[in-house]
Amino acid sequence: MGGFLHPASGKILHRGKDISRLNIRHLRRQGLAYVPADRIHTGSAADATIEENMIINRRHEMFNIFLANRPLRSNFSNDLRNLYKIDIPGLKEKASTLSGGNLQKLILAREINLFKDYIVFSQPTWGLDIASSRFIMEEIAALRNKGAAVILISTNLDEIIELSDRIIVMYRGKIAGEFQNTQRFPIKEKIGKCMQGIDIK
Repeated sequence: MGGFLHPASGKILHRGKDISRLNIRHLRRQGLAYVPADRIHTGSAADATIEENMIINRRHEMFNIFLANRPLRSNFSNDLRNLYKIDIPGLKEKASTLSGGNLQKLILAREINLFKDYIVFSQPTWGLDIASSRFIMEEIAALRNKGAAVILISTNLDEIIELSDRIIVMYRGKIAGEFQNTQRFPIKEKIGKCMQGIDIK
């Protein structure tokens, strides 16, 4: 869905249009915002500065403007830094100096700021401390409550139950179950069985 890989079979439809073969640039134009599971290698450029990472997903539409206008670039980055409470040593430091939680906040801030149509979160709290995980989950919940189209991919069942309205369980590349979230124990038990490939019918 993020454009890094293309499906061997099946289609991904967006507003009735097949977007399965589109690259990242064209998916962005379709309205995609994406927070990948691998925040270090896919979600950020570790050797680039924190400021460069904050504007990297705008390289196709505003990059030349940002390059030509240093105050605009710094103001934009500082606004994201303050709004999402990102603890950074300085905008010119490398992204590799950030903790996992602050790097994830940076990616989250950058993607939500670009958000137009739909946003995909893949394992958004993996490897984070409790405080950072709670912050990320609250931001996802806020987007959902505003009516945004949020697609959450996660193996954390508690996270799924708390944030999702509709839950689809995949097992070995196929849909094993689909549930409307009631946030009750029976549905959690059924989802857990589907995740293990157990037939609950």
